[in-house]
Amino acid sequence: MTVYLAGKMRGVEKFNFPRFEAAAKDLESKGWTVLSPHRMDLEIGFDPNKTLEAQNFHIEDCVRRDVDAIIKSDAIALLPRWTTSAGATCEYYLARWLRKKIYQYPTMQEI
Repeated sequence: MTVYLAGKMRGVEKFNFPRFEAAAKDLESKGWTVLSPHRMDLEIGFDPNKTLEAQNFHIEDCVRRDVDAIIKSDAIALLPRWTTSAGATCEYYLARWLRKKIYQYPTMQEI
């Protein structure tokens, strides 16, 4: 099963990459294939130690990529504090619209 990892990034130190990576590794150890925006950001050269303004970062490109990843996934897993993120909230509603399984990480209790 493939799961998309959603959570707060902007406004969090290092864009919350350490928490995303820890959750991704945890889910992978449990047999999930993980699609995570932080890994996709790293693949395009994003540096979590720099500001958005200091990088060639286009939110529109990331939104398209993330929507595509959600469409391809079987489920999404929401990190703690996801409700404080506009992006993760949109991802939650997109998953609902697509009738994907939605889990609260780390318990993986279905929402």
